[in-house]
Amino acid sequence: MARFDARLFMASVRREAGEIINEPISLRKIHRLLSLTGDTFLSQAYKSILHRDIDPVGKKGYAKRSLSFFGRIRIIAALLLSPEQIFVPKWLQYMLLPFRRS
Repeated sequence: MARFDARLFMASVRREAGEIINEPISLRKIHRLLSLTGDTFLSQAYKSILHRDIDPVGKKGYAKRSLSFFGRIRIIAALLLSPEQIFVPKWLQYMLLPFRRS
C-alpha cells in the first residue's frame, strides 16, 4: 500500500486551484520577514511562505513567539519545513532543521 505524501497532495491541490508557485523563498525575503513583529509578521510569513492567509490555530499558536527574534526564526523554520511547503531548497532545509524543535 502506498504511503500518503502530504507535499504531493498539497501540490496537487494547488495545481487544481490554479495556483502556480515556482519561486523559492529567498534570503532577502526571510530578512524582510524578520524585521516585522506580531500579527504583521505572522500574516506576511504565511503569505510569503505558504501562499495563504494565516488560520486561527496558527495565529494563536505562534502569537507569543512572533515577538522575539529567535521566535520568528523558529516560526519561519516551521513554515518552511511544513508539509504544505512544496519547494524549499535542500541547503535551506538543512540550515533550518536545528530551529524546528520548539
